[in-house]
Amino acid sequence: MESIKPKATVIIPAFNAQKTLAPCLQAILNQTKKEIEIIVVDDCSTDDTVVITSQFPVSVIKNSQNFGAGFSRNSGARAAQSDYLLFVDSDVVIPPNGVELMLQSLTEKPNTLIVMASYSENTQHLGFFGDYKNMELSFRLAQLPEYLTYVSSFFIAIRKKDFFEADGFSESFKGATVEDVEFGYRACQGRAVVLQERRVQVD
Repeated sequence: MESIKPKATVIIPAFNAQKTLAPCLQAILNQTKKEIEIIVVDDCSTDDTVVITSQFPVSVIKNSQNFGAGFSRNSGARAAQSDYLLFVDSDVVIPPNGVELMLQSLTEKPNTLIVMASYSENTQHLGFFGDYKNMELSFRLAQLPEYLTYVSSFFIAIRKKDFFEADGFSESFKGATVEDVEFGYRACQGRAVVLQERRVQVD
């Protein structure tokens, strides 16, 4: 029997994410958009990240050493079977219609290279400092125009061909630092082609 090609691939880079990974994955499994491929890339975690991942119907790629978020996202993208990539950070919980709305905007709005979600003002699961940071980001993003020239990769969507034409994320940055911002500037080349999808607010 021929397998059905997934309509989208969600890629989650994970390093020592045992505290946040389960709700992240459960939210992705609860999406209104079906036929989603889910790939978790474990960046040589030393906690129970892999154990938690094994409890969900997802594909797992295990890095041989800690290479960083950029390397992990690229590994997931290379393994993806669909034409659309969605990157989700392991400490993010997306709304049930998040994938559907992100893909809708990516495919229906002209001159859109990347779609980026927004942060919810009501984040309450990361602890005081994490929640405060997300509230601050929510406020800052709300002040920006609809189309941007850079990206933050907590939850983004991009066509696979466009991702690889931009050469993916830089793998020279260790850990999760500025590899997403650098990728956005390189992919956009000064053009305001990153749509901030304000209907999709993550926790």
